[in-house]
Amino acid sequence: MGVVLRTDRIEVTCSPEHGFVIGSLTTPQLGNVFWNPPGASFAPLGDDLGPTGEASIGSFDRGVLAGGWFPMFPSAGPPGRGHDGWMHGEAPRLPWSVTSSSDTHVRARLTTPVSGFLLERELRVSGPVLRVETEAHNVSGAVRSITFGEHPCFLREVFAGGRLVMHPAAARVTSLADPPHASLAGEQDFPWPVATGIDGDAHDVSALPVDADGRHDHVEVALPDGVVDILDASATAGVRLAWDAAAMPYALLWEHFLPGSSPWPGDVFAIEPASAAGRTRTEAIALGHEREVGIGERLCTWMSIEVLERGVPGAPSTA
Repeated sequence: MGVVLRTDRIEVTCSPEHGFVIGSLTTPQLGNVFWNPPGASFAPLGDDLGPTGEASIGSFDRGVLAGGWFPMFPSAGPPGRGHDGWMHGEAPRLPWSVTSSSDTHVRARLTTPVSGFLLERELRVSGPVLRVETEAHNVSGAVRSITFGEHPCFLREVFAGGRLVMHPAAARVTSLADPPHASLAGEQDFPWPVATGIDGDAHDVSALPVDADGRHDHVEVALPDGVVDILDASATAGVRLAWDAAAMPYALLWEHFLPGSSPWPGDVFAIEPASAAGRTRTEAIALGHEREVGIGERLCTWMSIEVLERGVPGAPSTA
């Protein structure tokens, strides 16, 4: 059964039994900022992780994906060629058990059956802020090599004509997942926010399109401060993402604005904080970015989303 958290500024719904996905974050001014595929189901998941490797992408899209915000653990992103893990890992594919809840918080836990981590995750709302804290305890009896991250999916329509405000130390277009629908030339380093497009022209990557233009791009940024503002067209409202940049020094910008290759009508973008660079687990391994977690070691991370609105402290300037 879904859980609802409320303050006088925001309402949040989540489904612990469906991978502990946060299905919506709603404000009076913006509405629900998260994207959900048409007919999204938040029904309880079973204990079957499904096929590994490339086949895990399809099983995730068909049986797990409900949009919103979900955790990626113990692997972030698709497995990549030659890797036998699961798309986005075990955590979003399994039911979590609630251990405590109130009107402003919910805490749940999960033991991942293959990697052997005890995960404890708490959602808490306060004023305009949703904060998520996660602890991963390696109870497997072996050293584990992992990647991890967070995956909030935003509805382009809410922020149409708006802008991404961030200050990356580096920016790179990753390998192309969908070349026929990419707007940016692949595997290029560029000075944020201007990258070279497939057409050879300069593209402002920080600009969110007014209409769904069919693009399907992935851009990787290194963010020492772990802060991104997503502003609407008026720059008077938006959300601020902040996270533990020491644990997750990278973020992947995924833009999927109704490309013709999509198995579902996804007009969606994501800012995905991650422990490793690379679009796939295979690429992260090649870069040497896996993190080793020792026997009995605990890993703690956090991420928050703050609603920014005119007249509210911390809101973007309207000048």
